[in-house]
Formats: sequence, C-alpha cells, structure tokens
Amino acid sequence: MIRTQPLTSKAMNKIKFLTAAALLGACGVSSAQVAPPDAGKVLTGNTAAAPKAPADTKAPQVKVPVEAVAEKDDGAKVLVSSVSITGNTVIGSQELVDLVQDQLGKPQSLAGMKALARRIGDYYRSKGYPFARALIPAQDFKGGALGITILEGRYGSVSPTGTQEMVDGAKPFLVYHLRSGDVIEAQLLEHTLLVLDDVPGIEVVPTVSPGLKSGTGDLSVQTVLAEPSGGEFGVDNHGSRYTGEYRAHLNWFRNSGLTFGDRLALSVMVTDENMWLGSADYELPLDGNGLRASVGYAHTTYELGKDFASLGASGLAKIWSAKLSRPLIRSQMFNLQAAVGIQHKTLQDDFATTATSERKFSHNFPVSLRFDKRDGLLGGAISYGQLTCTYGDLHLDDALFAADASTAQKSGSFVKVNFDLARIQKLPGSFSAYFRASFQWSNSNLDSSERLTLGGAEGVRAYPMGEGSGDEGWLGQVELRYDASSFSPFVFLDAGSTSLNHTPWDLASDKTRTISGAGVGVRTAYGRWNGEVVVATRLDGGVPQADSRTAATRILFSASRSF
Repeated sequence: MIRTQPLTSKAMNKIKFLTAAALLGACGVSSAQVAPPDAGKVLTGNTAAAPKAPADTKAPQVKVPVEAVAEKDDGAKVLVSSVSITGNTVIGSQELVDLVQDQLGKPQSLAGMKALARRIGDYYRSKGYPFARALIPAQDFKGGALGITILEGRYGSVSPTGTQEMVDGAKPFLVYHLRSGDVIEAQLLEHTLLVLDDVPGIEVVPTVSPGLKSGTGDLSVQTVLAEPSGGEFGVDNHGSRYTGEYRAHLNWFRNSGLTFGDRLALSVMVTDENMWLGSADYELPLDGNGLRASVGYAHTTYELGKDFASLGASGLAKIWSAKLSRPLIRSQMFNLQAAVGIQHKTLQDDFATTATSERKFSHNFPVSLRFDKRDGLLGGAISYGQLTCTYGDLHLDDALFAADASTAQKSGSFVKVNFDLARIQKLPGSFSAYFRASFQWSNSNLDSSERLTLGGAEGVRAYPMGEGSGDEGWLGQVELRYDASSFSPFVFLDAGSTSLNHTPWDLASDKTRTISGAGVGVRTAYGRWNGEVVVATRLDGGVPQADSRTAATRILFSASRSF
C-alpha cells in the first residue's frame, strides 16, 4: 500500500519512538544487546510447535473368512485342456487364466482342480478383494474344459448401528463409497472406516456377516461416541523472560455437542509476566469423505517485564482464521491430507512512556499438505510432516510504513514456504531415534510474525525463545531415546541457521545467525500425567541475543495432566 499524503505530527512522534527503540535495541538495555520483542515475536514464540507424530492407531478390523485347507490329491483324474472364468468383473478373464496356464493339458483330480481355483482366489485377494472366492461348480468337463466361477464378494447391506444420533451421523460416511451390490474392496473399505474413525471422539467396530444372497456380505458398523469431552492442564518454563517464563495452560474440548462429528476446543494460557493467550476453535464435517470446515479466533495480550519494564511496553495480537481440509489418501501405511485456509492477523504494540502505538495487520492464505508414512526399515519407522505455502499481504500504519519504506520494505504482498519433516526410527532393543528438519523460504522481507525462530523448547533448546529469528533458514534436531514403560530418557543435538532478512538493505541488516546445542532429558508418562525435564548446553553461537541472561546451560521442564 503506497501512501502519498504527508505524515502527521503524531506519526512523526511514532517515527521518533521507533528510532529510539532501535537505538535501545542496538545499544542494549544490557551488555547482551537485547532488542525488545514485539507482538509478532510474542505470537510466534508462544504458538510455535514441532509436528506431532500421528497416533499409532490400527484400522478397524473386519474378520475375513479363511480359505479351506488343500485336499489330498488321490482321486480320479481327468485331462484339463482349458479353463473358462465366469462371475469376474474387476479382473479380466485372460489375466486369471494365465495364472493356471502351466497346469493346462495335464490330468487333474478334484483336489487338483480346487487347487487351481484356490490359486485364482488367492490372486484376487492379493489384489485387494478380501472376500473373493473361486469355486468349482458341478460340470461334466466336456472337451476337457474346466469352468471356474468367481464370487467376488459384494456388499449386501451397509448400515451403522448405535444410538439414533450415531446412526444418522455415520450413515453418510459409509454410503459415500460403500453401496449395496458393490464389490468389497479392501482399500476402499479401509479408507471409509478410517475416515469415520477419525471423527473426533468416535470409535467404530465393523462386522461383516453373510448376506441374503450368495456371494454377498452385510456390513454393520457399530458407532459410539467414546470421548464426549475432555481436556488437559499443565505448567512449564518454556516462555520468554520478558513476557513470562513460567506458563500455565488449560485446554478443553467437546465432541459432537451440536451435531455429529463437530468439535469445540477452548484454550487459555497465562504467564508470570501477565501475558494471556486464549483461543476458540470450532470444526464440523461437511460430507462423508472427510471434508471438514473449521473457524477459529485467538487473542493474545502481553506486557514486557524484567529489563524492558521501564518502556511501559504492552500489546496484543488477534487472529481470525477459517480452513477447509480433506484426506486425499487414508490408510494404515500412508496418509495425505490437503488444507486451504485464510487468516486475518491484527498486531498492536503500545508504549506508555511515549504514549504511542504501532499497528499492523495482514491477510494470509495458507495451502498445505500433511503426510505420514510407515515402513518396516530396521524394525519399523514412521515419517511425517507438512508442506505449507502461504501468500500474504501486510499493511502497516503510517509511522511503520514510513520507517519500513527506507529499510526492510516488508509492507505489501509476500510468499513463504515451510517444510517440516520428522522421522521416528525403531532401533535394536528398547532404543529409538528421532530426526527432524524444518525449512523456511520467502520471496521478500517478512514481518516478525511470519519469521522462523530457532530458539526455545521446540527448537534449539539451549537458547531462549525468540533466538535466531529470521526470514529464511533451517532447523534440525536429533534424539536418541530409550523407551521404557513409563519413562524415556534421551540425549539430543539441536542446530539451526537463519538469515535475518531475505533482502538486506545495509550492512547491519545483512546478518546470519547460526546456533547449536546439546543435552539430556527424560520424558515420563504415568496414567493421565505427563512430564519432561531437559538440560541443554550451548555448543555454537555464543551468548543469546534474545535474552540478557548468559548462562551456558538451561533447564526446561513441563508437566501436564489430561482429564
């Protein structure tokens, strides 16, 4: 947005304060040359989170009939010169005949003929049709022709069971893909049951019983609301000293409160420096194939304390958001989900000592792909992560716009791409390894609310929240874990690097920050309680630039209880 009107005296006062604040950050309120955080840094610091591994849940199991044991090949034999297939619709006849081609022109007993049919049935099931059977009907074998009939296994009826609310809610999920008369396909059945099981709080138990017609099965899916509501509360020391190092939080949710499959989630966080962060999110299903819509609002207020208390600085951040998401692939081994959204951010920083305020807002449009994949390498592993591309438009007030025009030129449109990838690898014994790599790229200089931050409990743990904030960069983490029943000690190494600005405008703005740290920790889980203690020591990067404390070792803790 280009402004041509002259600046008001009030705007000039803001510019003077911006200059003073910049000098304060450059000269330092302490020997560590720490700059005061703004609403953008407060927001990113307290909402940053590493990607969470998907829950290790198995697809609802459907009992599949067991094929009969092979008979002894000791009966009378007839010459089988050809095979004709009937009843098949999903696999071509020639493809099936080729499976037994090596046995044609040979005498076969009844047991041998059943073995040929079993070979065809096994092939059908290997292609994802678990209820398919190949049978030898009564026949006279004229001309040595063997007829094999395929019962592909079709749905008789498809219906949910449970309370009327559960039945009405689950039915659109089942009939979206599964219809009476359709061939029972394992992949589609698994997809449908998992999508239904993904509905917040819902658990499903499927059963297939013989249908009224030969070769059909009736699918009945018991659907229950296993978790109507719940939540979690906890404390930690993961915050910034200037907005509150010690934090307490409370999260609560309600499932299927207004309609089947919806979810209301409320959360609040408060710190020892009077920072408050509250959010409300609501989502609900839009169809039976996993399409969901969500809306949310988050509100943060802060006051700077400790070294910056004399500034009288405070501020707020407000975020309105809406999102649509849908699973593109849903299975036990691989999942891919797409999402598109919109965000409106309003950020404000107030300074009581100069009676000035700085305001800015942005419109963001993120598009993301979330994925996870399980494999059997070295005893089993899961890889998961997310790719997000965000287009945004930043608007600054007059004073900020004037200062920005001759420096970073952040105002206006921007694009940033984030990629987060993690892997948990099973190792011999009770050991496992965790790897994480996170990257951010941008096409222009970014506001502090859009930057990648290296330090903190979710990044390089030896450095404080807000350390190493930049427009572009990377973050890596490695952990070696020992997995016991109720506790898991681990050692770790964290490292990262950021470029302060995508496009520097002078020597002072052309900065790169590279830091690393290592340490030990332990995670505990006992009943509904969870806890973590980490001791982290700096390796590379020197003293922090986001905190005046210069101790080389940090101790982080967190404790929470679900209800």
